Amino acid sequence: MEIKRKPVVVGGERRAYATGTAAVAARGFITLSGAVGEDAQSGAIPESIGEQTTIALGNIKQRLEEMGSSLANIMHIWWYLVGDFPGGISSTEEWRECARAIEYFWKDNCPEFYYKNNPPAGTLLGVTALAGPKLKIEIMVMAAIS
Repeated sequence: MEIKRKPVVVGGERRAYATGTAAVAARGFITLSGAVGEDAQSGAIPESIGEQTTIALGNIKQRLEEMGSSLANIMHIWWYLVGDFPGGISSTEEWRECARAIEYFWKDNCPEFYYKNNPPAGTLLGVTALAGPKLKIEIMVMAAIS
C-alpha cells in the first residue's frame, strides 16, 4: 500500500496540514470513535489539554495497531477542542499547548507527521462540551489497513 499526501503551500512555505490523503491498494479502512485524554489503566483525566492530547494520541496508536494499522496510515484526523474561540481556535493558548503536545507525540511516534512534514488531512473544530466535564479534547481518526 502507498499513502499519498497533497500538502498545502502558502507563500512558498509548506503548512502543517495536508489538503488530501489517498491510500493506493489499501485492504480496507478503520474509523475509530473519538479518543479522549482519559488514562486507560487508571481512569484519571489530567487537567492539562497537552497531557490529555498525548494520552488520546497514545490510545489511538494502540487501537490502530490492535486493528492491523498504524499511525502512519492515518488518512484523516479530526480534532475537537472545548472552549470559547471568538478569535479562532489557533489564537488560543489551549491550541498552542495542544499543538506542542501533537508535535512532540509525532516526533517520538510518527516522525513523518512531525511539524510541516507530511501529516494526514485534518479538521480542527471548536465545541462547547464533550462527553465528560473534565474532557478538553477528543480526537477521531480514519486510517487505511495495509
